[in-house]
Amino acid sequence: NLVSPATTYPAIVGAVLTSMRVQSGATADDVAKAMHVKAATWRRIERGGSVLSLDRLAQFAAHAGVEPSLVLGRADKAREVIEAMGVYVSPGRLSAKDIAEQRLVMLAGETVAKLVTA
Repeated sequence: NLVSPATTYPAIVGAVLTSMRVQSGATADDVAKAMHVKAATWRRIERGGSVLSLDRLAQFAAHAGVEPSLVLGRADKAREVIEAMGVYVSPGRLSAKDIAEQRLVMLAGETVAKLVTA
């Protein structure tokens, strides 16, 4: 009858993007403008609500002055740490049916961000 904590890989990638953006001193609006997307779109990506495409990953990396592999490498390391804490990490979005059937409780963006930076 217990529920299990869960998150998604896109949420982890989004938290890594947020962490890197904050460390650089940029705002979400700054990044959105540089990437020619609406600020709301960029915020959704940072929350894991929208999947980051490869071209957007490359744009962000160029804007941040890093290689795309650094972003994904940090996300992969964070996923390993989060899974070691007993959190299920789905490779993609889960339907409400899947969440209910698997008895999962989805972790909110701020919680995922704290796990990523832990």
